Amino acid sequence: MTSPMERSVVLSEMDLYVTLDCNLQCDFCSVRANEGNIRALPLSRTLKIVEEAAELGLEELHFTGGEPTLSRDLEPLIAKGKELGLHTRINTNGFHLSKARLKQLKQAGLCGVMISLDGLAERHNRHRRHPFAFEQARQAIADSIAVGLWTRVSMTLFRENCRDAGPVLVEMESLGVDGFSFFLGSPLGRARDQRAESVLTAEEWRVTRDEIREVARGRIRRMKVAYEQGYLYAGEDTVDGGSLRGRGGGCLHIGDNLDYLIMWPDGKLYQCCFFLDGGPSVGDASKQSLREALIEGLANPVRRALAEPADRCAGCADLPRCELGCPGFSYVLLGDWHRTDPRCPHVRDEEPHWWPLCPIRKVNARSGCVAGSCDDVFAQEISPPAETS
Repeated sequence: MTSPMERSVVLSEMDLYVTLDCNLQCDFCSVRANEGNIRALPLSRTLKIVEEAAELGLEELHFTGGEPTLSRDLEPLIAKGKELGLHTRINTNGFHLSKARLKQLKQAGLCGVMISLDGLAERHNRHRRHPFAFEQARQAIADSIAVGLWTRVSMTLFRENCRDAGPVLVEMESLGVDGFSFFLGSPLGRARDQRAESVLTAEEWRVTRDEIREVARGRIRRMKVAYEQGYLYAGEDTVDGGSLRGRGGGCLHIGDNLDYLIMWPDGKLYQCCFFLDGGPSVGDASKQSLREALIEGLANPVRRALAEPADRCAGCADLPRCELGCPGFSYVLLGDWHRTDPRCPHVRDEEPHWWPLCPIRKVNARSGCVAGSCDDVFAQEISPPAETS
């Protein structure tokens, strides 16, 4: 008979870090690429893990890093995904994506590409620490569209580049990009050391996301656009994180299910990018089957304790609004997973006009629908504005 714990292990999406090597040294890299010495699993084991994930219901498989195109294992992993009927995507900076390489990846079974573009040319090049980063990314975007891959562009927003959001959206629409996602920059990885003061405040983010929505609803006619919700502002509807599929459900519901998974190159398993910076692992696929690792991890009391309201959250009347915010912010900025999210106004004894949310939750910029992942939020599209003469 299947236990309740086993029934909760039904995967839908997995981010597979195939390498932490990278050809760039971005100042906000959330995984500190090129630092440390993590030994990757043998290809044979990684291929087996992908099979095991498919048996658990996996639908979406994303290859990331570091820079995934530097990994010799990329093509065989994509081919395995195709064999298993998975929708595959690579997350890349675009440097090693010539049109010929894109055609090869598509032939292997690749379905889509997500290319990072963090501003107009001057700002993107500065953040990426390379004089031709923008040119390379833009060309890779155009080539990906040309070979028929579903092409998505992502932009991580900090104080320095948030004003570029609208102009970049319009330019990507003109190229024929399929989807665009804005990530609210967080103090993770190298950004923890070099960008902590650049993270947008709640009020700054409200202005930025309103500008994104205005452009998406007024000037974007084909491209799907999503942004990370970040905060719930007074007067806005509360969303139950437990009803969302994927990564954006928040830590209050982290013990309810396990449908989204991150696998580090060495086989360590995590449920959120914030956990990669010193947080609790949900298992280790290098030592046991994926199912066994996840069932064991779901029962881990250290991990389940993240869902318990503590500090100022215990008994707080606003808990249904914020659902704990982000314990990851508490760990990164305060060194303690169980402290109240330092973004919360209650920490400063202020009357709240907004509440911090799980920073991974997504919103469709045109329809306003909320989901746990960009793939789900893109599916909740409405008709674009009519052409005006």
